[in-house]
Amino acid sequence: MSDAIERAGSRRIVRPPSRRELLAAICVLAAGIWLLGLLRFRDWIATGDHAIFQLRLERMADGHVPLDGAFSRFGAHHPGPAREWLVGTLYWLSGGRTAALPATAIVVNWSFLAAAVVAAWRTGGRTLALAAAAGGSLLVWGLAADLHSTWNPYLPVVAGHAAVWGVVGVATDTRRWVLPVVAGSVLAQVHATGFVAGIVTIGAALVYVVLDARRRGRSQRALIACGVTILLWSGPLVDLVNGGGWNLADLASSASEEPRVGLGRAADHVAQKVMPWSIWQGETRNPSAPPEPPPTAPVAVLLVVLVLLAWLAWLAGRSRTPGLRTLAVVAIAACTIATISFSLLRGFEHMYLFAPVVGTLVAPFETVIAAGLERVPTAVAHLPEGLVLTLVIVSPLVASFRGWTEYESIQSSPFDRGLRGAVVPEVRAGASYTIVAYDMVGVSAEGDVALYVQQSGGRPRSVQPNLDLPSPRPSDDVFVVAMGEALRCLAEDTGARELIVAESSDVGLPVGVFLVAGDPTGALPLRCG
Repeated sequence: MSDAIERAGSRRIVRPPSRRELLAAICVLAAGIWLLGLLRFRDWIATGDHAIFQLRLERMADGHVPLDGAFSRFGAHHPGPAREWLVGTLYWLSGGRTAALPATAIVVNWSFLAAAVVAAWRTGGRTLALAAAAGGSLLVWGLAADLHSTWNPYLPVVAGHAAVWGVVGVATDTRRWVLPVVAGSVLAQVHATGFVAGIVTIGAALVYVVLDARRRGRSQRALIACGVTILLWSGPLVDLVNGGGWNLADLASSASEEPRVGLGRAADHVAQKVMPWSIWQGETRNPSAPPEPPPTAPVAVLLVVLVLLAWLAWLAGRSRTPGLRTLAVVAIAACTIATISFSLLRGFEHMYLFAPVVGTLVAPFETVIAAGLERVPTAVAHLPEGLVLTLVIVSPLVASFRGWTEYESIQSSPFDRGLRGAVVPEVRAGASYTIVAYDMVGVSAEGDVALYVQQSGGRPRSVQPNLDLPSPRPSDDVFVVAMGEALRCLAEDTGARELIVAESSDVGLPVGVFLVAGDPTGALPLRCG
């Protein structure tokens, strides 16, 4: 009876199309989604960190190609420029439309989602494909509007999910090295929290490829894989050669006065975030939320999860589904790596800092789903092929509907709506302007001002490290962004011309922008900073 079921399941497995056909279909679909995204998000505006990111893209067009990631709260840049290079290409193609940011994020995330499901299907047929579709659906539902966010804690989330399936795929067939190398590079470069997981993903893929090449005595595939990896990491490597320093060392040593989270507290966080309901609810989405109190005996919960996964890995030794045991082992590794990554963080434990590796923490849920489907082989084998295809395609699309329909709530602010109109008329093409910020809490409007100066033909300068701009010159006019006491002082300063004062929806407090004439004698004329 079991042999008959195996033969039936084998006959009914739908083989994916060829790589060329699959790539062509994905490119056509991605192009259509991107064009629809430009239309859907045509009224979207970039503020705060989004504006700073768009500023980096604008400066890329002027030849300022970043070799590392955005400046981080850790006092150094994130590991690599994958986000800038990836989004920047389509941003230029759109003609510099702001809508290209969310539209490209949607395309990138859906592409990684599709790649994960295809990798699962190629590895273990419909059983793993259904598990990958279920896990991907859970993940993108929790992301909601952040599915179209290019903010660096959220953009690598779905890439982390793809990295898991990339490792499972390359462990079965070393020809499938592209996905783990690409997804791992995005995960490692875009945000520091994902660095360890991404590097382990890339390392595992290359080890499989190199060992296979040595066994077969043919090194071409290994050389190509290593070459592509070097190309994807060329930014940090060039920065190192040019004397820019090894940014990863700066990240590792930054904020040294603050204590690390530590393994115990990190295990608490992983125990919470590995649960399906935590991923479903998107607990890491609030950028300002402090960590919730840990559940009762959280470390014990994590140990139970790891023991369950180890048991499933042992059972999978007799599995009819290729890759199921590897998936269980990768799930254990994902929990372990997430714990290590969290333990290395310093300072306050903002929830968004844990977001980059949440995509990898879906692996335990997918392992349980796949193991459950393995227990009912007759039902899985006799599912109509059309129904299986519909489930693996439609379920992630339906789950991601929130990410397509919901906007980030950044357009309701009177300050955000009026800022561009206040700044742009003051900018003279070719002139340099210094951007400074005082008493800013919870708002980074200096990035918005710098972006509008750049887009209007001006040349923004600043000492603000998060803006990555050239140093100011004393003779330049100065845009001053202020809150609190500095705002009140500037309002009374006859040398500061008020451009806009309005409430910011981010903090519910007034924010002002003033223009101060530069002083050619070299004394910056600010008395309120």
